[in-house]
Amino acid sequence: WELIHSIGSATNAAWEIPVPVYAGQALPAIWRHDTESYSVMFACDGPYLRWSMGNSPDATRSTHYLEVSESNDPLVMGFSYNGRCGVFSTNRLFWITGDPVNGFRKDEVPNGHGLFSRWALAVGKRIAWLAKDGIYETGGSSPDTDIVDLDLGPLFASEEGGGAPTSINGVKAPKIASTEAAHLRLDYADDNSLFFFYRDTSANRACLRYVPWRNGWLPYEFAQP
Repeated sequence: WELIHSIGSATNAAWEIPVPVYAGQALPAIWRHDTESYSVMFACDGPYLRWSMGNSPDATRSTHYLEVSESNDPLVMGFSYNGRCGVFSTNRLFWITGDPVNGFRKDEVPNGHGLFSRWALAVGKRIAWLAKDGIYETGGSSPDTDIVDLDLGPLFASEEGGGAPTSINGVKAPKIASTEAAHLRLDYADDNSLFFFYRDTSANRACLRYVPWRNGWLPYEFAQP
């Protein structure tokens, strides 16, 4: 760093940079959003959403950012769905509208649920994600649907203080903790069923499959031949 103007002399003076800019720092989450008019890369940076130049993913400007949330509710991951762009914070869901030239705007989804792990987000015919208290689905315009509430609700701790997770029919609860974030994953199959991969409270890898035409979950086990 360097000083442009003289600050005189001082002893034991405090030195503060309110908004420091670090060069060469990797952003934790990045995704591409395509429209008929442009393609743009988005990235999460704490409470800020950053984006590239339109149709030029390797270039950006210092003004290409939007404060979407607060520092205590950082952005986790975003997605592109049916021509729309959305981004999750730890507690909320936002739709992002605009363009790379004129900038972007945020629209918070009322009563939305946040994303616990950036890997636990799946986009297919619907959007599915893991929140602190369950797994939710939406079709974009429909309200969030908790697809574990009836069958698997006891596997998840309730945000309303419903107690600790408990096992169901021998299926142990997933360990929903920040240290387990990379092990918590969701993925849609070609038949629109949803797979939830996790490590349970005994550190064993497990998988559950949500079958929408049955509106229920099944344990899904793998074995070596």
